[in-house]
Amino acid sequence: MVLFRYCVIVSVSLFLGACAVMDYQLEPRAGVINHQTDNARNNEILLNIVRASYSQPLNFVPISKTSGTQSTDLKVGLPTFTLGPAQTITQKQFAFAGNSWENSSNGSFDSVPLASHDFYANMMSPIALETANALIHMGYSRELVLNTMIASIRVEGGGDVREFRNDPFGEPGPDTCPETGEHYGPQPVGLLNASLYAPQRLNAITAKCEYHRFQFLMQAGMAWGLNVQVTSVPNPAYTSDAVKQAKAAGKDAPSKTISQAQLCFDPAFARDDQKSIVMTFPDRCGSTSLDKKGTTTNQQVLRVRFGSGPRVSPELTFTLKIRSTFSAFSYFGHMVRSYPTTPTRLYWPDRTVNSNDPWDLQVLTISKAPSVGCFASTYLNAEFFCVPSDAGETTKQVFSMLSQLVALSTTTGSLPSTLEVRLQ
Repeated sequence: MVLFRYCVIVSVSLFLGACAVMDYQLEPRAGVINHQTDNARNNEILLNIVRASYSQPLNFVPISKTSGTQSTDLKVGLPTFTLGPAQTITQKQFAFAGNSWENSSNGSFDSVPLASHDFYANMMSPIALETANALIHMGYSRELVLNTMIASIRVEGGGDVREFRNDPFGEPGPDTCPETGEHYGPQPVGLLNASLYAPQRLNAITAKCEYHRFQFLMQAGMAWGLNVQVTSVPNPAYTSDAVKQAKAAGKDAPSKTISQAQLCFDPAFARDDQKSIVMTFPDRCGSTSLDKKGTTTNQQVLRVRFGSGPRVSPELTFTLKIRSTFSAFSYFGHMVRSYPTTPTRLYWPDRTVNSNDPWDLQVLTISKAPSVGCFASTYLNAEFFCVPSDAGETTKQVFSMLSQLVALSTTTGSLPSTLEVRLQ
């Protein structure tokens, strides 16, 4: 009886120990899956930025589902023994037989290559101003969001029409197009209009610097508080006839109001020495004239005047053309390709980028040298690319923002039949 109790105690102990092993594995395995899917997403974003720098097609293969299983099989056999008097020492020994313990685990994930009509239609559509407004209110740098979404600025007025692209690639080097960052930002060393790229200071050489001229206009907009305003306006589709037709069809009636997003100059975000000027702009945030003006999905028109001493320019019309998510990847890819000839940085630190350190304000930090730690890494065309773990805040905001823009472009209709990959 004592021997039987001993066997039962051993068997129960081993069974409970196996349960403890199973329970202990849940938390670390969930953490591993979280880390690995995060690394996979960041590496995919980096890979597509690098692809864009080589003008190669982009490819998105997100992980839509991950799962893991673990099983433990414990088999305990009772010992063999003999009973009776006059037994030898060998006969009195117990021998356990038929004991086994099998522990196995495996993981699987569903990978869905995004190549459907809906996905490409969403990725090629202009970034919605409502989305830009949401990103700014989520804490992303306002300057970074605006630079990401604005593809070019078309300027009309004074009998002239010009368009300046927001693309650093292909511009002459610093010998022809020097940096004038001292004139930009909330507390510049020099006056904004003293920049080499101000309209009244252009010459035959600096006129070739299209990206720097865009940059000047963008910095002027930042000094004037360029922002996104979202308001509720009456829905033109809401009519008494539309309500009756909806009720007859058993559908919901159109809403009375809809959201309207517009780019405008916000005095609250304007530089202190520019607030009084912004208050005279017809397209300032909250103005009556702005409320009555409509907007399109791919561009926004603003009206401004430049002043230099007593001289005031004629009213200029700025048409800000909005880029798509695909174009945003190309923008950052060209940024990689043009570095270090034409480095790109921010000039307006805010609550998320609260440092004047050039490392923090550099828009994209990607190295080709092996690093001790990489926030994201990839290989392409026999070259290694790494975003250092200590890269500035702006670089990490770029990855987070692109990840969200791709996710917003991925709807249920974007997902084809799943391709299951099982790893054991």
